[in-house]
Amino acid sequence: MPQPEPRSTGLRDMLVTLGVAAVLLGAGYFFWTRAERGEKAAEEAKPVLETATGARRVHPLARQIEVTGIRLRVPRPGQAEVQLVVVNHSAAEIAGLSMDVVLVGKGTSKEVAVFPVTVKRLSPFGSVEVTAKTKTMVSAIDLPDWQFLEPKVVVQNNEQ
Repeated sequence: MPQPEPRSTGLRDMLVTLGVAAVLLGAGYFFWTRAERGEKAAEEAKPVLETATGARRVHPLARQIEVTGIRLRVPRPGQAEVQLVVVNHSAAEIAGLSMDVVLVGKGTSKEVAVFPVTVKRLSPFGSVEVTAKTKTMVSAIDLPDWQFLEPKVVVQNNEQ
């Protein structure tokens, strides 16, 4: 006796195929946008980092000051230790230099750390290494490498 030929279920096969495709596309969309939703929620719930207190005038030698040689480590979650070098490119000796430093990822506006720095004495054409502790919202895993950190510096004039 010959085998019966399979009947085509046409519509049922098409509906199963479309259903599987819809589930896979929906799951892909969910996982694709989940990261974006997480980043937006993290930005909205971002705790306030340390900020400089009081509005001060800008130091007259601010253009002659450079912050470089940044080393950043996170000994504990939420805390960062920053080592940096402050360079004086002027012929003037600077005493009691206060500045606010914001570390930003290069090419982004994402703040890694915000902290005040005080240098007691900076000799002409000299440099000094400074260590500061601050709060950070970036985990140790997401921390940019030193070459991808860019300091934004506001040197303050302590004279009133």
